[in-house]
Formats: sequence, structure tokens, C-alpha cells
Amino acid sequence: MPDKLCCAARIQSSATGIAADLNPLVKRNVLSWRQSERSNTPVVLLNLLPQGVEVVVGIQQFHPENHTIELLDGTFLSDIDEIIFSTGYQYTFPFLPQYHNSSIKGNEEGPQDQPQPIVTDGTHFRSLWRDLFYIDDPTLAFINQACYSRQSSFLADRERTRTPTL
Repeated sequence: MPDKLCCAARIQSSATGIAADLNPLVKRNVLSWRQSERSNTPVVLLNLLPQGVEVVVGIQQFHPENHTIELLDGTFLSDIDEIIFSTGYQYTFPFLPQYHNSSIKGNEEGPQDQPQPIVTDGTHFRSLWRDLFYIDDPTLAFINQACYSRQSSFLADRERTRTPTL
């Protein structure tokens, strides 16, 4: 694989994780990012990428006849050996049913007399400060796959690092 040119499409947690894992193994590592009004992609994910990952705009069209990929800005990628479509993670915590409420949509709040949900439709976490600490009970922490090393260090250093009081 050291001579491969890879392109991961979409820049959510799964794509950034794949790009980071592939980086030391491939000759060229391209991450395609299509920003849109509906996208909730935090730009901070770009800061988590290792040096050497090339971030490009979204994919417009594939041209298999000449092995190129046309990007939204009109540029072309050529000689890409592998394309990985990252479809994201589906979050669920079956061992914490009290923090799951699939009847809540979008940014709706849960019932005030119940714990606020952490998972609703499974596409993202909610009610977490810095995507790590559960706001209603900051002794409960979730290590995110995309930035586990930074979050683990922060969590391990809890004696010197304090969460804000609410």
C-alpha cells in the first residue's frame, strides 16, 4: 500500500479517522470535503488531521474512462488507486437506555423532568460539553473516536483541568 494514492470522501468523524489511519501507509492521502448549509461538520476536525493529508473540495463527478475525479472547484485528481466512502458512525449506547430518546428531533429539548438525551437519531451526540462531558452529570464522559487521544489526555488530567460550573 505504500505506493497507493487514496481518497476518502466526506469529512466527518469517520473520514478523518480513516485519513489519519491511512496517512503513514500511503503515498498520497486526499480527503474530499463538501461543505453545505446542512453540514454540521466542525472545522476543528481539520486541525486533528496529521500533516500530509491533503484536503480538497467535494467531488463533482467520477470519470472512470480516464481514472480521474472532478472536484466541485473544477480541478481534477488523477491516478487515485482507492476511493473510500465514509458514511459516518451510528451512535448507540444500549447499556445506557436512560440517555436515548429517538422521539426528539433536531435541536428539540427533552422533557425537563428527565435526563437530557445523549443520543436521539444516532447521527451525533447531544448534551455533551466539548463533546466529552455529559452536561447534566459531568462525572460521565464519552471519548470520541475522532479525537480520542486529546480527550483521553484531558480526562486523565482532571486534577489540573476543571469543567465550568453551570
